[in-house]
This record gives sequence, structure tokens and C-alpha cells, in this order.
Amino acid sequence: MGSIVFLHLLMISLLLPWFPKAAVSEVVEGCPSTCGEININYPFGIGESRCAMNESYVIECNNTLGYISQWKPYYSDSEITSISMTTGEITLLRDSSVRCFNYSTRTVIDDRIVSMDLSGTPFFFSTRNKFMVTGCATLAFLTKNSSTIKGSTAICSSVCPETLETVPNDTCNGIGCCETNVAKGLQRFFLDFDSYYNILDIEEKNSTCSRAFLAEEGTFQFNTSILRENDIDFKMNLPVVLDFAVDKCANDTYNKPSASGVGFFCSCPSGFQGNPYIHDCQDIDECSLKEDKKCYYNCYNKRGSFDCSCPRGMEGNPKEEGGCRTIPLSKWLIGLAASLSSGVFLTLSIGSIVFFYKRSKKNKMKRLKLKCFQENYQLLQQKYISFYEDPTERAKMYTLKEIQKATDHFDSSRIIGDGGHGIVYNGLLSDQRVAAIKLSKVKEEVDRDEFINEIALLSRTYHRNVVELLGCCLETEVPLLVYEFISNGTLSDHIHVPDGSAKLCWDDRLRIATEVTSSIVYIHSASSNTIFHRDLKSANILLDEKLSAKLSDFGASKSMTMDQTHITATVQGTVGYLDPEYYQSGKLTEKSDVYSLGVIFLELLTGLKPTSFNDQWPEERNLISHFMILLKANQADQIFDSSMVNEAEKEELDVVARLTGECLHLKGEERPTMKEIESTLGRIRRSKNKQKGKITREERTHLLSFEIRSNGEHSGSISSRKQNSSGSFLPTQSFLR
Repeated sequence: MGSIVFLHLLMISLLLPWFPKAAVSEVVEGCPSTCGEININYPFGIGESRCAMNESYVIECNNTLGYISQWKPYYSDSEITSISMTTGEITLLRDSSVRCFNYSTRTVIDDRIVSMDLSGTPFFFSTRNKFMVTGCATLAFLTKNSSTIKGSTAICSSVCPETLETVPNDTCNGIGCCETNVAKGLQRFFLDFDSYYNILDIEEKNSTCSRAFLAEEGTFQFNTSILRENDIDFKMNLPVVLDFAVDKCANDTYNKPSASGVGFFCSCPSGFQGNPYIHDCQDIDECSLKEDKKCYYNCYNKRGSFDCSCPRGMEGNPKEEGGCRTIPLSKWLIGLAASLSSGVFLTLSIGSIVFFYKRSKKNKMKRLKLKCFQENYQLLQQKYISFYEDPTERAKMYTLKEIQKATDHFDSSRIIGDGGHGIVYNGLLSDQRVAAIKLSKVKEEVDRDEFINEIALLSRTYHRNVVELLGCCLETEVPLLVYEFISNGTLSDHIHVPDGSAKLCWDDRLRIATEVTSSIVYIHSASSNTIFHRDLKSANILLDEKLSAKLSDFGASKSMTMDQTHITATVQGTVGYLDPEYYQSGKLTEKSDVYSLGVIFLELLTGLKPTSFNDQWPEERNLISHFMILLKANQADQIFDSSMVNEAEKEELDVVARLTGECLHLKGEERPTMKEIESTLGRIRRSKNKQKGKITREERTHLLSFEIRSNGEHSGSISSRKQNSSGSFLPTQSFLR
């Protein structure tokens, strides 16, 4: 073996004078630079590891036919057809995997499986390759590890009609030929397939050999003749592109990420030359070039470029021989006068343009603000028609100038919230009140409608647990909303703490639940028009410095008259909080908000998000379904938030859990009303206050429950409800045991 290598290297050294000489900068000194017609530049090298960056870049140069003209480079037993230093690619010729099937015996005659492993090398299969399959009953797959369809990175299937004459040429659409993409970063593969000639009724005259191969995109032209080729030794030898990369490049080079995403390939920038893999790129001195001269007069070389000019007193093109000519004196004087007059005229022109531009821009802004105000005011008036009111009587109108001053022209340092539809800024109004100012992100009609809707609803709403709308600005395409500033974040922020340590105690959670319910009862029934919030969630409940709840974000809300029972509306809301009945029917009712409120109660009890999943839960898919199953088995305490369980009375937790379950019924008619929920929570809180007066456990239980009917018809039922004289809903005593 050693003697063969010695003779091989001796042959290359003897033939070295026959190879064209490359620039010294392209290869290691003393190493050949070409093999046949292919340039072999560093980091590649021929024959010896000293000629290459490392063993992976060593190229073999073989004379396959015994003639000097037939010297060809090889890598990993594959012929190299090109090496591109500018794109970091090397192209090899590779054969296909093939399997031939005997139609008569319905068995495999023979097969040849092709694989290639580049692991541990700087080469990757390029995504410019395609995984291709030909055959009439073939399922082929490309895998990284072994000849098995499990773990495949690409799969392709090819079938044929009854006769090959109807198979189209020049296309691989699954009829006779199939192609698919190659995954990025692939270094090793096995090409294998399953032929199902023994399953499909394929006529004997059709193809009985299947082939699978990698090929550079656009290099394989499919023809039905390949389907009729039943010789297993038939060679295809199609080009396959490999990406190569290095860990780092020399100085003064472009470090371009390789197409595989691993490492770099290097190139010299414009104005530099050399091989960036072997040494730093060198500046080209364009002024000293004898051939391909760049400048014929005053030339000044710069790093990576050069300056070229005519001598003083001359004009023309200095980059052409004889291109500079002496400037006549008369022309010089005329040019000087023209330059001076042009300078004066240019100064006056620029000043006039700037003046009129600023004036035009200011007038344009005025017209735009007036147009926006008129359009938004008209829309707001239409919202107020049913209320027989003037919008200006309910909402203070701020000018855009006032809002810009309050927010320091919407300075990014004043951003306190950034959601899907709007950005909220902290602003200081002219009356020294701190406000939250909401600016729409998207200038679309749907956003304008939501902001107008919120103005119309909130300007008529006064409740201590509903965020106050201080006013609005109609001078923008989508109105700006000005709210009271609530400083303590959202309920979601306080419940879903990243480290799992929720900040809210049980008393605070119970009080917040009561306050939120009270605010919803108000918007449902405290005016001539019923308002459905339609997007109740913990992220839309703000908390002030005393942890008092403030209901916010009425953009999706809908109102209806008192004699209506429901509204048919486009489904809108947040996943996890959306009423299933409303989602299916599009009918929005009071019970839609009840369901969303039940989800918020569930968050308060568990500290978990409604879309939470847990691998330890059985087959239940999310928090709500898991909770309902535990509740039915009287085991809901298994998922209560541990941070507040010890400070809460079990009877209170049980009552609230049952109330939550009632709110989460799939059918709206089985859910309690908002007033029933408010009354129930009020009784729990009153019982807590009386408990502080040292009443007995039996007296407290009586306050939390009601007398069981003698027949016990509601006992133990999750969905049963009973209404007392005040209209409150209370779970039965069995829920408190």
C-alpha cells in the first residue's frame, strides 16, 4: 500500500510541470494547483495533507484512462467536476440507489443501495440538491442513520398509469418521477426504498426498476426511457453539490456564513486579492498596474480602491488615455461666474423650497387632523344616537398637540404596555393628572371601530371597579384613548408569577373576584342598554395601589337594548376564555361573560393559566377540563394554588370551586346569572367578617349555605342551583362537607 502511495505522489511530482501554474497566493508552496481542468486552491490540496488545511480537504488526482488528458480529481471515491471558492461549494458525481423487481415471481431481483457519510468533515449536502425518485411503484426515503423509514428526513413516492406513453417527460410530479427538498445541515444519508410491485397490479411491459438519488437542482431531466431501463448496472452519475466551510477566515476578508449554517466560507472584498483561506487579502495597487491600467493621470492608491483625477487646469476623463484636455481661459472665467451666480441662486432656491415645504407640510397636517376628527366624530355620533346624547358632553376632547406634550411626543421611555393592537404610554396631562394613553398600532378600520366603541361605552360608565375614561383625541386616523392611570399592573401579572410565588393572598383574591363580578353586573344591568364585555380575562383586569380591581379594554364589547336576549356577532375573544356555546352559535348572551368570569375564578383558585397543560394530568387536555373532572370527584383541592391554601378556610374554597364549576358549564342555560354570582360571593365575604366576631362554625356554615330540601334532590350535583329570596345562587351543603 505504501509503495502505491509513493508511486502516486512520484507520478504527480513528475507531471507537475504539465499542470498550469497558479498564483503563489492560491496554494501552499510546492503543491500542484490543478488536476486536469479543475483548479485546486487552498484550503484544498492534492495528494499530501501538507498541501491542504487538514485531512478532510485532501483531493486525490487520478489518471483513470492512463492518459495525461484524463487526470481527474476525486473526493471520497467520487469524481469532482467543480470547486467554487466564491460560493463555498464542491460538486461531485454520484450514482443512484436501484432495486429491480421480477414481475413474474413478484420478488426483488437485485438492489444496490447508495450512501455517503461526511460526519467529522467540513462538508454538508447543499439544499440546492433535490432528493429524486423514478419508478412505477416506489416509495423511497432518505435517512441519516440507517436503511429504515423511521426517522426519515425526506420521503418521495412515484407511481405510473397503465401505459408509460401517458407519463409526461421533463417533470417530476409523482407520475413516474418524484422530487423533494433536502434538509439543511445534512451530513450523512442512506438512499433506500420500498417497491410495492407485489401490491399494485403493474403490467410487465412497464418499469420494474426503481431508482433513488440526490442531484443538483435542474441537472436531471426526466424521460420515460429511464423507467424502461431495467439494467441494475446502469450508471447515472449525477452532480451532487456539497457546501464546505472553515472555522474562521484571514483578516481583511468577507466572512460569509456557509449555506449549511455551520462555519464560514471566505472571499476577498473588491480592491483586494489573494486566497483568504491561506493568508490575509492584499490591497491591489491600481496605480502601479501595467496591464489593465486603471488611471492615466493623477492616481492616488487607497486601501481597497483608488482616486483618479486630471491635473490642475485640465478636464476630461482621467481613466482614459488622452482623456484630459487643457481648460481654455475664457471657459474658466465663464465657469467661475456661473458657479458664483449658481451658488447665490441655489441658496435662494433651497431657502424658498424649505420654507414652502414646511408651510405645506404644516397645512397638510392641519387638513389631515381635521379630516380625521370629522370622520371619527361622525362615527362617535352614530354610536350615541341610541343614547340621545352629544359625545362632547360625556368625553373630554383632547387635541393631538396636548397628547404629544403629555407623552413627550410618544417617547419610548414612557411606554408602559405593548399589546397586539395598541401601545400604552404614561402621560402627564395639563391639569397635572397622570394618565394612560392608548395608541393604536395598526391603522385599520377594525381598530378604529373598536376604539370608537370603547369611547362610546366607557364615557357612559361610572363604577369604582371600571377603569375611567378621561377623554379621547379624534385628530388621528384611529382615535387615542386617555384613561386614568392604574399603577399596579394586571391581575394576570399578580397571579402568574414566573417563579411560581403568587403575590395575592386568599382574602385579596376573594375580594377581587367580588369586585370584578360587581363591575360586570353594573355593565349588564345598570343602564338602559346592556353591555356584554366579550373579552373578559385576567389580563384585562387592572389593580391599583390598594389591589382594587378595575375592569378595562371594552374595544370588543357589544351593547343591546333591555328587551333583547342575545346578539348575533362575529366570534371574538381570547382562547381559553371564550364561551364554547358562543363560539359554536355566534350568539352572544350574558352567560358568555359568565363563562369567561368562571375561567378567571379558576385562575384565582389554581394560579394557572387556562391554556396550561401538564404531563402528570391523565388524558384531560387543559386546565378547565382537568378541573371539571376533579370537581366532579370532590378532588378539586388537588390543583389549588399552594401559596394561599393554608390561609383560606376549606369551606370557602369549596364554595368558590363549585361556583366556578357552575360558571364553566358548556350550556349557558345551566350557568348562574351575574347577580346570583355577586350575591354568593357577597355572602362568603360577609361570613368572613362575622367570623372575625367569633361566631361558631355551625353559624358560619349556615351563612354560606341554605337549607336543604327534605328530599335532597340537589345534593351532590355539580350543576344544581337554588335561588333564595334575594336572588342569590348558593351551592348545597354537601359541597361544604
